[in-house]
Amino acid sequence: MTARHSRTLVLATVGAEAAVTARLAKLLNRRLHVVVFDVLAPRRELPRPLARRLFASVDEFVVIRTGDATMLARRFDVDPGRCRFVRWPVPDPTGPGDGAPDPAVGESAGRGLPSTYVYSAGWAHRDWDTLVQAIDQTKTEVQAVIAPGRPLSLPPGVRDRVRVIDMPPPELGRVLTRDAEVVAVVMHDTDLPAGPLVLLDAMAAGRAVVATDVNGTRDYVRDGETALVVPAGDPAALAGALSRVWEDPELRARLGSSARRAVTDLHQVTTFWDDLLAPGAWESSTAP
Repeated sequence: MTARHSRTLVLATVGAEAAVTARLAKLLNRRLHVVVFDVLAPRRELPRPLARRLFASVDEFVVIRTGDATMLARRFDVDPGRCRFVRWPVPDPTGPGDGAPDPAVGESAGRGLPSTYVYSAGWAHRDWDTLVQAIDQTKTEVQAVIAPGRPLSLPPGVRDRVRVIDMPPPELGRVLTRDAEVVAVVMHDTDLPAGPLVLLDAMAAGRAVVATDVNGTRDYVRDGETALVVPAGDPAALAGALSRVWEDPELRARLGSSARRAVTDLHQVTTFWDDLLAPGAWESSTAP
């Protein structure tokens, strides 16, 4: 009933069900402007005729990864002109994070973890095999704490250097991030959703980040400025980047400071809403 009296319908973080909702809503109000925010692409490739028609009733896609626009064009024939990129926000980018671990949140060593470590955590499309191989190949004795969210078998050569923990709740995850020397965001490149949340938390905390160049990261970091970026699936390149930043405290401080400044400048919640609700952004050409 609401759709009959509204000019815009926004569907957030939805997949193929957005197509059904959009079509039904436009049956109630053909002038309705339907926006899908952060579309979740179906895992299964659809037959081409169905894929072309799936999102025909959606007027605009707001994406948090520019690669999603490319995916929508390739898989669903969505005109790139129907897509708009908006940076994902960080709720409190001005909190603790001056490039050094925050003593107010406690020491990692007090939780039975190494006093200095690389931290990596996450669920979606993480490439744990490449990360473990990279740690094994590092020239220095890099210590790592990882939360893969699933059982992970470690090769004998790294068992004394990698601590696998259960996936922490968000606040504890931020503590572990702030206490880390380096945060590694190592993912497969995929069309499927892989958000930048862990990456942005690390940047907001002023941590030095090493990330793979994938759809979930490339809009949010600049290689050599706000992170070290390496190709996906390349353990040798990842090992080199981890060793480089682990051994160079000045580099860690510079990357962390630049990353934190980028988050503060570009990822404020108010900026997100200003961009999302930009005047005229959601006006339909069919609206009176």
